[in-house]
Amino acid sequence: MMKLKKGAALFTAAVMIFGAVPSTVMGQTRVILKGENFEDIDGTMYYNLLPQEDTNYVNGISGISVNDEKWEKRGSSDLYGKDYYIDTKMNRIMFLDEGLYAADGETLKNNDIITIANSDYDDVKLKVKIEGKDFSVEDVSSKSTVKVDKVDIKEKSITLKKGESKKLEAEVLTENTENRTLKWKSDNADAVTVEEDGTIKAVGVGKAVVTAILAEDESVKDTCEVTVTENDESIQVKEISLNRSKITLDRGETYQLKAEITPSDAKDKNITWKSKNEKIATVKNGVVKAVGKGETVITATTSNGKTDECTVVVLNNDTKKDGKRRSYSLEEIKSKGKNKKQTDSKDTKKADSKKADSKKDESKKDNKKVSEPSASSKMKDRIFNDVRESDTRYKAINSVYEKGWMMGVGDRMFDPDGTLTRGMAAQILWNKAGKPEPANVSPFLDVTSDAWYAKSVAWAFEKGIVSGYDSSSFGPDDFVTTEQFTIMTDISNGKAPQAYAGGAPNATRGWVAVMISEQ
Repeated sequence: MMKLKKGAALFTAAVMIFGAVPSTVMGQTRVILKGENFEDIDGTMYYNLLPQEDTNYVNGISGISVNDEKWEKRGSSDLYGKDYYIDTKMNRIMFLDEGLYAADGETLKNNDIITIANSDYDDVKLKVKIEGKDFSVEDVSSKSTVKVDKVDIKEKSITLKKGESKKLEAEVLTENTENRTLKWKSDNADAVTVEEDGTIKAVGVGKAVVTAILAEDESVKDTCEVTVTENDESIQVKEISLNRSKITLDRGETYQLKAEITPSDAKDKNITWKSKNEKIATVKNGVVKAVGKGETVITATTSNGKTDECTVVVLNNDTKKDGKRRSYSLEEIKSKGKNKKQTDSKDTKKADSKKADSKKDESKKDNKKVSEPSASSKMKDRIFNDVRESDTRYKAINSVYEKGWMMGVGDRMFDPDGTLTRGMAAQILWNKAGKPEPANVSPFLDVTSDAWYAKSVAWAFEKGIVSGYDSSSFGPDDFVTTEQFTIMTDISNGKAPQAYAGGAPNATRGWVAVMISEQ
């Protein structure tokens, strides 16, 4: 309930003479607020506060605080943590149901104290009661509170290793206190962070003072000094990652491979570099030098045995009589085999699954390229022997085949679980776009003019859908992740793609069929 302020009572009576205020307000000294659940048409649950007497009460609300922290008012029903919404049409105050959305802020919890300010009424305090999904409130505006005598953290000083966590236990020493909510703070977040339940985490070497403060009276508090020491395990090398998984060089050229160590503050960052065949390429301190025509692998190894590899393809360096390097045509330069590792992005991202690469190599023995036959003659019954009617992807695969967007891999086989390659991705998007004629051939030396994906790669490169690892290398047989293909598709459809994050799994042909069939 709320008492009408004296000044507001005079104002209300004066306005009533002119008929500007509904008669339900006249003489009213208390307003009852009832808490209940509300389920939206889509099943979303909200907490409501409903005035039971004064139907215009919500119009005068000037602010709402929860545990003395002001919450923001929103102008729509899209509620997140620390938000409320006044619905004047339905005459109610709405809060987000606990845990419905992953929000940075807080949501209402059991025993929270809601304070509502209305310019015509005294502030009201409501104590939240949540039992399962049932929501109600208790008016505690008139209840007296007892000042807390003391807040006591059991441990006054502790030492943690970097990366460790611990929950501090604090006790509120008094009786009959309405609000025993504590707020936690750290005076050095670079060393120690603290969550709202008192859980501290050692994030950096150093010292911090963690304070437990009574939300109702910030003069009542206690502290704990936390010392963070180095954790030897946290500074060991966990991963090494090269900036390239494959490079193509002319004989005599050099390239500087760069290695990224995780974590960055590892103590021993020494790297040993090795070439599998020094007659093709040598390496020293990450600098690769192309010596002779062929293909080899450069391996970078840390002191504790973590490794990463880069495939090096060396081409001939033919020269004209004047000594200048002659340019290679696409007809002259053939693809130098299959990449032994998946490339996760055009420059730096790489997947960690080497098994998928070996499976890919086995499925394409003797460098047999994927067949992309015409879709003009459609097979009866099942189009592909390896896609049964019970397969959830069956309908999508038939659909993209009939549209001419995706074909099989030969012998009535679609290979739905086969991994998508960069050449396939370009071909599929080109088919989907209606096979437009590219303005020029692609600039990549590993995409020859007689390759089945030559036109599609040239078109996709012109449209900015794909790019190469460098000015002459595309990697048509490298695998494509689900995130990469989604970005390619968005660009092809004229949409702004999401920022690249990396770490996505490899895209399969079946997954791609389902994805594009829904567009």
